[in-house]
Amino acid sequence: LIAKEGDKQSQKNAADIKQLQEDLAQEKEDNKQNPEEKKEALMEIIADYNQQFGTNHSFAEENFKKGKRQNHLRDKDIERIVKTYRNRPKEPIERYARSVSMEEIEKNGYNLNISRYVSTAEPEKKIDLNEVNERLASINERIQTHADEHNEFLKELGLKAI
Repeated sequence: LIAKEGDKQSQKNAADIKQLQEDLAQEKEDNKQNPEEKKEALMEIIADYNQQFGTNHSFAEENFKKGKRQNHLRDKDIERIVKTYRNRPKEPIERYARSVSMEEIEKNGYNLNISRYVSTAEPEKKIDLNEVNERLASINERIQTHADEHNEFLKELGLKAI
């Protein structure tokens, strides 16, 4: 009985995915006429998927071409979003997308802001303090050498050293 219910659910999921793919193709065709609506259409598709499957897939907001008043999704951005949407990766894609459980969404007060679930922050650059100290010591050494040399010239000219 459980296996049959699982098979029914799998068939329903497959049918839902097929419908979403057809919807996506139609949305893509429609948006050729209205490129400014691409982002909204894709976000709607992703929202529909999230609602149907209890997930929170999203895409990084940096994946678009900036415009004067409005940003535009490029074809490569749309392809990446669609690929992520279709494949629904189990592991997060750093700074881009991840699946989120309904429990986590509930814990966040049903706040669906992308930044709650996917950090788009650039990772901090690691600094080797030993290397920085060595470079600074070397620079200070060179400064002192040149200052001493400069003071010798001043002394030869009968001027006060610095």
